[in-house]
Amino acid sequence: WATHDTVITPMLVALGAWDGTWPHYTEAIVLELYRSREKPGTAYVRLLRRGRSLEVPSCQPVGPLGLCDLERLLPPAVSKQRDPQLRLQLCSPPP
Repeated sequence: WATHDTVITPMLVALGAWDGTWPHYTEAIVLELYRSREKPGTAYVRLLRRGRSLEVPSCQPVGPLGLCDLERLLPPAVSKQRDPQLRLQLCSPPP
């Protein structure tokens, strides 16, 4: 999913999941996506780094596999930027 150190590190920082360890050569972050059978329309995700599940502070893991509700994956500071109007306001130079 993400394979270059210049992509992996900022992504982990944005998610609050960076442990300060620089990615190894050819390292990857794997994003697993699961669909709920019990709750139609609900999706769960899990991020793996070096074969281990990443702890993302905005997530509250569900069950023993450490799955995270997709809606909770992004921290609030990142999630609010999904609003195009707000993103434009935040990313535009001052008048």
